[in-house]
Amino acid sequence: MIERDDWGRWIAAGLIGLAMGVTAAHAQGSDPEIAFSNQARHWEAQGRDDLARDSWLRLLRVSPDNPSALAGLALAEARTGRQSAAGVYLERLRKVAPDHPEIPRAEAAIRAASFDQKQLDAPRKLAQEGRFADAVAAYQRAFDGKVPNTRLGLEYYQTLAGTEGGWQPARDGLEGLVKANPDEPIFKVALAQHLTYQEATRREGVQRLSALADEASVAGQVQSAWRQGLIWLSATPRDLPLYRGFISTFGDDAEVGKRLAALEKVGPGGTVATLDSGEIKAYPGPQARTSTGAAPRGRTAEEVFGERVRQAFERLNDGDIVNAEQDFAQLLAEQPGNADALGGLGIVMLRQERYSEASSLLERATQAQPKSAQRWREALGSARFWGAVRSADAAREAGRPDEAARRLRAAIAANPEIARQQPEVQSTLADVLLQQGQSGEAEQIYRDLLARDPQNLTAIRGLVGVYAQSNRLQEAIALAERLPPKLQNEIGNLSQLRGQFLRDQADQAVRNRDDATAQRLLKEALLLDPESPWTRLSLARIYQREGRTRDANTLVDGLITEGKQLADAYYIKALLLSEQQDWFNALQVLERIPAANRTDDMAALQRRLWVRYETERAAVFARHGRLEEAVQILAVVEPYVDETPELLGALATAWAAVGDEPRAMSYMRQALSRVPNPDIGMRLQYAGLLFALQQDAEFEVVMEDLLRQTGFNDQQSLQMANMRIAYRLRQADLVREDGQLAQAYEYLEPLLRVNPNDPRVLMALARLYNDAREYDRVVALTRRVIDIDPQNADAYRSAINAALAMNELDQADVLLDDAFALEPNSARLYALAGRAARARGEEGRALQLFQHALRLDQEVGGAEGVSGDAPYSPNLFLVAPRHTTGYTQGRAEGVVTHPDDLTGSGPAKKKSPEPGRSPWLVAALNPRPRGDYAADAWAVPAGLQLVRVSTVTEGGQPPVVTQGIPGAEGGVWVQQSDDVYVYQPGTPASQAPSVPQYGGTTTRVMPGPAGAAPQGQ
Repeated sequence: MIERDDWGRWIAAGLIGLAMGVTAAHAQGSDPEIAFSNQARHWEAQGRDDLARDSWLRLLRVSPDNPSALAGLALAEARTGRQSAAGVYLERLRKVAPDHPEIPRAEAAIRAASFDQKQLDAPRKLAQEGRFADAVAAYQRAFDGKVPNTRLGLEYYQTLAGTEGGWQPARDGLEGLVKANPDEPIFKVALAQHLTYQEATRREGVQRLSALADEASVAGQVQSAWRQGLIWLSATPRDLPLYRGFISTFGDDAEVGKRLAALEKVGPGGTVATLDSGEIKAYPGPQARTSTGAAPRGRTAEEVFGERVRQAFERLNDGDIVNAEQDFAQLLAEQPGNADALGGLGIVMLRQERYSEASSLLERATQAQPKSAQRWREALGSARFWGAVRSADAAREAGRPDEAARRLRAAIAANPEIARQQPEVQSTLADVLLQQGQSGEAEQIYRDLLARDPQNLTAIRGLVGVYAQSNRLQEAIALAERLPPKLQNEIGNLSQLRGQFLRDQADQAVRNRDDATAQRLLKEALLLDPESPWTRLSLARIYQREGRTRDANTLVDGLITEGKQLADAYYIKALLLSEQQDWFNALQVLERIPAANRTDDMAALQRRLWVRYETERAAVFARHGRLEEAVQILAVVEPYVDETPELLGALATAWAAVGDEPRAMSYMRQALSRVPNPDIGMRLQYAGLLFALQQDAEFEVVMEDLLRQTGFNDQQSLQMANMRIAYRLRQADLVREDGQLAQAYEYLEPLLRVNPNDPRVLMALARLYNDAREYDRVVALTRRVIDIDPQNADAYRSAINAALAMNELDQADVLLDDAFALEPNSARLYALAGRAARARGEEGRALQLFQHALRLDQEVGGAEGVSGDAPYSPNLFLVAPRHTTGYTQGRAEGVVTHPDDLTGSGPAKKKSPEPGRSPWLVAALNPRPRGDYAADAWAVPAGLQLVRVSTVTEGGQPPVVTQGIPGAEGGVWVQQSDDVYVYQPGTPASQAPSVPQYGGTTTRVMPGPAGAAPQGQ
């Protein structure tokens, strides 16, 4: 009979092993990745994917996006039937490490997990009953004839080995599994063990097992299979190294030692016989046992039971958890109330991290024998402690940090000694507190941990996080730099901290209006952390203020490359474009981020961009006389504006363009009332609205207030100056129209002194001379404007008008040719051409031109008129869709086409495309919409001057799908800004605007692109 003291020694050894096993997952060390990885792989080899999953999750918390952890979790989730979770981890792995060698195995595991697990119940039950042939047939039905290269395949081939004639096919299958899973030793062990079941290959099997002895994750299986193979082997003296190697590796073993002693006594040709037949007729499986444990005659049942308890604890201490669990379970089945069996199985559960079951069994063990309950109290305390920690982990993963903190506090308070030995648990509590914003208490915990262990990397990492979160970056950097260089990167990216510190200093320099210093600091930060989107944005903003827009865009575009996390890069790019007020391109870039991946800030930016884009689009419709459509757009936009001052101001500006002055002022004043002290940007917006509505008295009051303000940035200073110039020009025009030419000149004279080459001022002076009938001066001034700004259509019209007034018809014709190249469908130009024809006495041709001018004017609701200066003259640019990392613009100087019914009667001279211009960029325009969509027909909003862009892109890149004007037939015309429209051909469909939803999603009804548009007429 085993003495209680002996059992106590076996139990104590089990508890020591327990401490080593459990602590491994939470141990502090210089490389936690190795500890967690080893533990996870150990559980994988034991077939405990649930426990492997826990270890991989711990590694992921220590090292976010760790490829090994992601691969392990994908495999573990797949093997336990959670395909969706496995797919999530696999997708993350593909993004982090697209060439990771575990990806094919994870994919195979996910496919294997798709098998109906209920279909596997039948073959497993048949195998347990020893009906191996029926089990194999049932497996094949479940697999649909395709055996997976996973542990399900291992399960199948081990069953196949038990069938008549199944040994060789099973060997072939196991060898295939080893090739498919070269890094998983469990398959190698299974193959080697399989070879020991026939005499012809038994020696090879034992040799393979001996080669696997150093694989810690399968040490228990290797020991058991190697031992059994040596017992079965008909050994000769040449096998002595196999026996000696076993004892050298695993220590003395009575049965193996007996055979070794016998083998050492036989002669060179002798043999130590073992089995009568070399083949194992029935597949023994993992439950294979020797008969050495049989009780000798004369021993009592209690002694036999005690010996079996000792052997079970021995297996537990040797790391053979699987067989130890089976032994204790069998003992407990025979004596359900036996304290040693209960306690032993409880320790097994604890070693397997099945804390709830461990607590229950150990509690029953203490109750079964109250006098010896003390033996189990330490293990019971550990089970309860780690159970609480496990529950806290689950609560944290489920997004319940309050519950996680409460459970961790309770665990630490109930078991302070265990908690003191497990600093990882205390640091986890600190992490949770920091996540909740309780940085003070978290900092104290990290400091306490460092006081006990100054090299505790987890505590240092956490304290650095506290400092970073509270913007104490200098302290964070100083703490990190105390570590040896080899360990600095293990607490996180120190370069990122240094870069952030420099960026904060640069932000302060910007606030002090010291862009030179800020630029220097940001360049240093970019060298330290080239992947930082915020550093690039800050530097790009400085470039933008310096007028280096191209450099600003290029700097941010550098983030948008394949293989990176693109969401932040797209967000930064959209922010930069929004600061350039390029709402269309900004919205297009932001739309590349899947709605499910957008943060709250991204969703808010998407809503802001959409509102700004739609309000500008409505204003364009309004300026072209299409008020009903403009009002429809604004009706859709209004519900999404809420109380954001900027968006209220944009909506006010749009309503002003529509002509609804009361509503425009109402929205603008709402915007001002939302902010106790409106900033300069909002005041400028208010002033702009007052100017547009010709509320001159209030405009002057607001401008006087703005002149007293300080803190303008460069863009705001320019906006202020332009508004003052525009106001003074309008005052000059008003008094000029009243006939007060001298007073009008008084308004213009200061502007001419300061800006002698400003086209706006020169054109106002030309209008003054036109009213004074000094037409030669008008021509001189307008030609000067054309030299400065060759695209200025107003200057051409004024020059033509003056030339006609002087009866300089040849000069007027030359100017008309150039003007029609800019505005091929201008009603005013056709009216001027009609005047020129009439002046030559060509009355018929003049009539045709006047009639066409009236038709064009009616198409835009009379917005253009047929005489006088244009209130609005669009300049056309093109979006080049081949640039997938940004959008560039090019001047629209393409083929000009006149209406077919005026062939021969309009200006004869046409401009050809410039040499060298890309043929895909500019194509001819059909000026009238057609409902029957064909390859050569486009839907053009009536009266707008537009240029079509082909969807054929260089490099085979797909065209950008964009939002267009509602009602366009045969395709979509999209607005790039106030003056920019680009054509996207498609099938006829009614268009619906893209509407932002709260939460970052977008609802869109629109056709996709329908191929390449023709390259000319």
